[in-house]
Parts: sequence; structure tokens; C-alpha cells
Amino acid sequence: ETLTTASCSVIVISGTDSNPSAILSGSAAITGPKASQRVTAGISEVTYRLIMTVTTSAGNTFTAVGDLPVYDPSLV
Repeated sequence: ETLTTASCSVIVISGTDSNPSAILSGSAAITGPKASQRVTAGISEVTYRLIMTVTTSAGNTFTAVGDLPVYDPSLV
């Protein structure tokens, strides 16, 4: 069983960003048994939730969720 498709979406769970998908750089990638998504920038004081969904060669679908808080380094 191998990964055949991967997609990543993003929502804001804290703070304000009217275009959260702008932090996604390119498309989700599959490398062997792993799926990844490059992210860039983001707005300080916003926490994003990344949702990665993959489909396998056996037709199974899996979803993983991760939260990404963004801070201004001068405030940390």
C-alpha cells in the first residue's frame, strides 16, 4: 500500500487572516511513505490549522491535522 494522492488545506483557528491559503507554497508532495506541504510567511499572532489528506493505493483515506502558531520574533 502506497500513497497515491495528497492535498493540504489550511484554516485560521485564532487571530485574523482573510486569505490563510496564502501560506501554502505549491502543492502537497509525496516522498515515499510521507506527505509534506511547504508553508511560508503567515501573519503574526495567527494560529493556522493545516489539514493533510492522503489516499492510498488500497483506496484508504487518512487525514492528519497540525496547528501552526506564528509569532513575531521580536515579541517572543
